[in-house]
Amino acid sequence: MRVHKQGKLTILWGEKANCMERDHWQGSLHTEVVNKEPFVSFARQADFSSLVSVLQVHGTQIVKVESNDPLLFEQWFGTQADGLITSASGIGLMIRTADCLPLVLYDPVKEAVALVHAGWRGTVDQIVIKTLNLFKTDYGSSVSDIQVWFGPCALSCCYQVDQKFLDALSTVFLYDAVVKRGKSWYFDIPRYNAALLKKEGVPAAQLYYEYNQCTICNEIYCSYRRESGTESRNVTVVSLK
Repeated sequence: MRVHKQGKLTILWGEKANCMERDHWQGSLHTEVVNKEPFVSFARQADFSSLVSVLQVHGTQIVKVESNDPLLFEQWFGTQADGLITSASGIGLMIRTADCLPLVLYDPVKEAVALVHAGWRGTVDQIVIKTLNLFKTDYGSSVSDIQVWFGPCALSCCYQVDQKFLDALSTVFLYDAVVKRGKSWYFDIPRYNAALLKKEGVPAAQLYYEYNQCTICNEIYCSYRRESGTESRNVTVVSLK
């Protein structure tokens, strides 16, 4: 697990060694989940007292978390969404990935943070722009203040796509994010999201890639493709203090 701390922000980038297995989640109540590893260790390192997650469905719904009511946390654990946003301290926001891209957006001026699950569907449906718009409308953020971290995901070195995938994107502007090598095509999820963010005015210098390793060829991470449909997930958690 890698830890990034910056001002009031903490990001925990999970790996296979502290992954989330299916039985952490299925049939469990929130109170049962957070009392298991790896969440006990996560809470200790990120100093949060409550944990929120959602039922990810490859959509663009973002849940705003501004309450410490534990009953709401139970509800959100079953809510279908692919992003979380908050300005509250002491709350851990969590998503799970195994080749999709975890994105952290942070406004250090307004002290708000969002955590987004961006697979290829969410990426081309512009979940990152919907998140950016929430910063502007709900927190009064300036786009020029937003900082973005790209987490571990399938990269274009390994993320091969087929004609069906290309056909599905035939009406979408690709921002040079589909690359061809030989007779094969590969999709660059970070590049696509970065192009969207820069187009909206997020400075390129505030897009950070130091944690953006390929989950397919780097075996310290869980990978749905490499591990033939594994139920194990890399966990990303963010919190504000």
